[in-house]
Amino acid sequence: MKKRILIMAHTTDRNLRKRLHEIGSVLGRQYRVYLFDWHEPVSDTFLYKACAGVKDIFRRTCSREEDGRLIAQYPLLHRPLSMVRRSNAYFLERFLMAEKIDVVINGIHYFLFTPDKKKHNYRHIFDINDIPAEDTQDALGRFTREFMRHEARKADVVTACSNVLVDYARKNFGRKAEFIPNGTYLEEFQNMNPERAQAVKKMYGLSDKFVIGYIGRVGEWIDIDFLLDFFTAVKQRHKTAALLVVGSGPKVESYKRTVKDRDIIFTGGVPPSEISKYFFCIDVAVLPSKKNFFQDAAFHIKLIEYTAAQKMVISTPLEEVVRLGFPNIVLADLDMQVWLDALEKIRSQEWDKGWNELVKDYDWGVVTRKFTELIERPDGAG
Repeated sequence: MKKRILIMAHTTDRNLRKRLHEIGSVLGRQYRVYLFDWHEPVSDTFLYKACAGVKDIFRRTCSREEDGRLIAQYPLLHRPLSMVRRSNAYFLERFLMAEKIDVVINGIHYFLFTPDKKKHNYRHIFDINDIPAEDTQDALGRFTREFMRHEARKADVVTACSNVLVDYARKNFGRKAEFIPNGTYLEEFQNMNPERAQAVKKMYGLSDKFVIGYIGRVGEWIDIDFLLDFFTAVKQRHKTAALLVVGSGPKVESYKRTVKDRDIIFTGGVPPSEISKYFFCIDVAVLPSKKNFFQDAAFHIKLIEYTAAQKMVISTPLEEVVRLGFPNIVLADLDMQVWLDALEKIRSQEWDKGWNELVKDYDWGVVTRKFTELIERPDGAG
């Protein structure tokens, strides 16, 4: 009989390729996998949050099939925080017993508490995929941190997607975490048809351009203003240069309206199934992250994907990027002259075919096998 696994990710948006969603999808080839669902507010306003909370607390405990996936649901309390831990652990316990769940893998979200194993024994894997923005001094931040401490200390196994987060778990929770990085679907890069990338370049008028590209979420942690100034300086030296920014974000539409240079293109969001071809549209990739602990601790999967597309990269020297140590990534502080020098260095380098081997351990299939080993590890072995 197949083991039954419940995946509890920090987001319910299954249109995005998020860590636990993809791991659950691959695990589903071997196990009976349930993906936990709840009503995620579409806005941070009180009204939307309250509506989501009301919808969730009155849900019944059950599972259903949706688009070929098993979806799990049970009553879920969003507020008040003083009641969240006990209530949600109780509701989850009822679901685990009803569906005879063998393994629970939960990520970081303040209300994804798991129950003690008094009534139902299961294997618990707690995945530290990030340090959430709520990790501040406000009430929700303190509560989220307490959630992380509680789950990390009671879990059978703790996993972390970066070496910085492995250190974080040991220092803050006294737990040894298993390093399991984020992944990508390498076959999408290995089997890329060049004509698909050329079609994209033609669509944006980039066919004869030297393209500098950023691909990823355009959040406040990315210094887009620096990148725009850098590109302006580059264009003074290289008249055929263009800047391609691929990804959604709260300020993307504003940049589209205010940036007048036709060689600066903000595409907005791109469906995950289409994103790989954009990596082949650029000549040099960039990661202009602002230096802070959140970015230091993150595992930037786009660097793996840039490398899979055989691109040289200029990146802020974030701690996890330094530890990654890929030779195609030139580390450069957010300083104009430093970045200009880095670009000239990159333009004189050729791709080493040996670098193609760097990404082989970052395919979702390989990453998920590491979770399989933890699922099948005998009780008491960690």
